[in-house]
Amino acid sequence: MIVRCGTIVIKNKILLSKECLEIPDQGITLIRGKNGAGKTLLVKKILSECKRDSIMAAMVDQSNSMILRRESVLVNIAMSYDKDTQEKVKSKIEELGLTDLLSRKASTLSGGEKRIIMLFRELLSKSVLLIIDEPTNDLSEKWCNIVVELMKQYAKDNSIIIVSHDEAFIALADRIFAVKDGEVERVF
Repeated sequence: MIVRCGTIVIKNKILLSKECLEIPDQGITLIRGKNGAGKTLLVKKILSECKRDSIMAAMVDQSNSMILRRESVLVNIAMSYDKDTQEKVKSKIEELGLTDLLSRKASTLSGGEKRIIMLFRELLSKSVLLIIDEPTNDLSEKWCNIVVELMKQYAKDNSIIIVSHDEAFIALADRIFAVKDGEVERVF
């Protein structure tokens, strides 16, 4: 899929200049750059362009704002899915050895665990493009490994854009873009 980003201008200053990015229908695209370079702004623009072009896309960021604190983990992950899908969610969580999470209330979870819930929810959605901003921030090594495995599985049939400083994602990426000095360039 080709996402037409155009130039992003804020307060009469060109922040990012790129006519379009080619994002394949499958695989992992990594976007790297220093803090404040415009990575998050770029992916938010990509998300809005996808929605404008009726491309099913979703974003998981670091805010954890889409968590229902009084509900269980299972409800938070599978709340908009039918019973069959909820059973698949339970099965996948059990397969990953995370059964103890199912009945816990979201209010008892750490920030990293909440991010895992949001990631699970989006991986089950019908989105063909999933954008994840700093997926491994604040996660233990165990959770990082789980997140990486889930993303690899999802990327076999869909596309993921990862915004991260984590060097581990370089080896996973099928393509890498760098945001620097107001430009987006393909590195690999």
